[in-house]
Amino acid sequence: MRFHPARSPAEAYWVADPIFPPTGPRISCFFKAGSEGPTADQVALFQRFVARYPSLWQAIEPLLLQAQRGSAAPGFTLAFVSFPDRETADMRWELTYECEAEPDTDYTVEMRGWMPGGQVQVERF
Repeated sequence: MRFHPARSPAEAYWVADPIFPPTGPRISCFFKAGSEGPTADQVALFQRFVARYPSLWQAIEPLLLQAQRGSAAPGFTLAFVSFPDRETADMRWELTYECEAEPDTDYTVEMRGWMPGGQVQVERF
């Protein structure tokens, strides 16, 4: 894990790059936390995310395909997860996917609770 301090302690965060068991490759996980590291609640949230990911993917994949608008073959890979401070019914957090057929594009799904919460943000760079 790597700590990224900030001028404001509320903006400091940690990055971990674990192998993500549901999909295989490493992902980057972002946790807002001070120098003491992610909280026990954040670690538990990550563990619940791993366990729930297969059912989450069933809700997320159609949104990614819709955002892609048939411009390329599917082949999405989870790349980044920004976790909230703790689990709540209306927690807001993000999942960012890369697409093999579009290496210059990221697809970010905003989550609310354990469900996708709206539009997929498409960023081309």
